[in-house]
Amino acid sequence: TELNDIGSAFVYSARFGGSDRYPIGALGTRPLAIAVNDAHEAFVTGATDSKLFPVTATAFQSKLAGGADAFLLRLNGSGSAVIYATYLGGGSGAYGTDALEAANAIAVDQNGNAYLTGTARSSTHPFPVTSGAFQKVYVPYSSFFAFVSRINTNSSGAASLVYSTLLGGRGLGGNAIKIDATGNAYVAGGTYDLVFPTTPTAFQSCRSGPAANGDLFVTVIGPSGNHLLFSTLFGGVNGDGPSAVALDSGNNLYVAGTTSSTNFPITTGTFQAAYGGGNWDGFIAKFNRAAFTTLSPKVVVCTPANGATVTNGFQVAGTLQSGYRARWVAVYVDGVNTFQESGMNTVEPHITESAGTHQVMIKGQNAAGSLFSSTVTIKINSNPKPGISSITPSSAVAGGPAFTLSLQGLRFVPASIVQWNGSPRSARFIQNNLGGYLQASILASDIAHSGTAQVTVVNPAPGGGVSNAVTFRISP
Repeated sequence: TELNDIGSAFVYSARFGGSDRYPIGALGTRPLAIAVNDAHEAFVTGATDSKLFPVTATAFQSKLAGGADAFLLRLNGSGSAVIYATYLGGGSGAYGTDALEAANAIAVDQNGNAYLTGTARSSTHPFPVTSGAFQKVYVPYSSFFAFVSRINTNSSGAASLVYSTLLGGRGLGGNAIKIDATGNAYVAGGTYDLVFPTTPTAFQSCRSGPAANGDLFVTVIGPSGNHLLFSTLFGGVNGDGPSAVALDSGNNLYVAGTTSSTNFPITTGTFQAAYGGGNWDGFIAKFNRAAFTTLSPKVVVCTPANGATVTNGFQVAGTLQSGYRARWVAVYVDGVNTFQESGMNTVEPHITESAGTHQVMIKGQNAAGSLFSSTVTIKINSNPKPGISSITPSSAVAGGPAFTLSLQGLRFVPASIVQWNGSPRSARFIQNNLGGYLQASILASDIAHSGTAQVTVVNPAPGGGVSNAVTFRISP
């Protein structure tokens, strides 16, 4: 809807949308943000679950892909025709449900480009990303991602998606966006990430509070979507979130939002230095354009702290701070690569190790092929008592050949011993993001005769103990 200059009459008022995919109570078509160019053309974005959203022949994506997709619609100056309209989203996604995407904010230039940011959740058929994007990879075991996409509404089909990139991995999404004259996109949003793709000049490299609260992020993306000029986390121990961003003539970035953190970052000499009470306070922060400079990449370890005593299944989190997408980032424990993420700048797995003192190193390779690392020393005082949940296979025919037995369970460690009727068998511990599992070599002589065998796992002292027994059946 457009009103005249004094607000006394409509210039036009138009409606758009299509039939809902789901019954009453579903999303429908929901505009969430609007921007207008100098030709009075309105660019509208949001989310829709309609299979009949009015896309144009030039759309990047002509069909609804998930439970709900983001959309972009450009109207002419009189509101009488759609110049460009498209879906933007992925297919069936996490948790066995349809993907859900929404664009929360939009900025436009005078050349028909629309810059969107919002929330994506689609892993089986991922949210559209371009080949040169800063982040193309979905973090395993994650929920929502922020995204930033640039769409040229004067182009057609695949060519209209200039760039599209993900940001982070366990987040709430992008909330606000502005652009400067050169096409840099200034984005602010919320994230639960312990680590986020930050740059060497970041004000804050690691999440400052518990995972349930999260921090906000502030990121500046170059006009091609392949590199970050600046990126930082920002917040205190409680919930923090941005609502809006603005630029001044020098491209200094201003962010406004809400916070419930009593230790929210405050500079000296400001209007209100202390938390005012209640559920939320407002905040405004200014980020100096001079900080948006390129420095040498470096690795930051957020957790564990150097010298920390940790329990098993401890989390390792860190980032290779670089303006460009890393080739890989990995966690090494005592010189052994235990977990690696390719095409990502961050890593945050849970690691299982045996009792003792260990060297934990986060190492990454940047786009140019150079290696960077940072190392901490940690101590584990005791091994936990293990538990077996399942074994594969769980049976065999007597007289069969030797085989490998896989054991799933809890609190396995690299020093775990697999026992077959109380006798140890050669075994190895395999690390994964959820802890790890065991594989044991079972001899042909172990299944030479019909009957049963008891499989147990022993974790050695200090601490440790014997697991529950699981029965393996040997049929005649």
